[in-house]
Amino acid sequence: MGKKKRTSCREEMLQVVQQLVKAKGKNEFSIQEVLDEMGRAGTTYKDSTIRTHLTSKCCVETKQHHQTL
Repeated sequence: MGKKKRTSCREEMLQVVQQLVKAKGKNEFSIQEVLDEMGRAGTTYKDSTIRTHLTSKCCVETKQHHQTL
């Protein structure tokens, strides 16, 4: 039996955000909604990691504290 390829936190989060936006019918979601949905989906990422992605890496108007090259 092969191992399942691990997806990145960003990939998991974007999938959940897309599902939330589609279900709600508007482009709004809370951090808690994302945490709850990722938890239900069985994510292995910590809440703190998910929050960092949402509040730092995925927001256009934030300072780039967590840059990747």
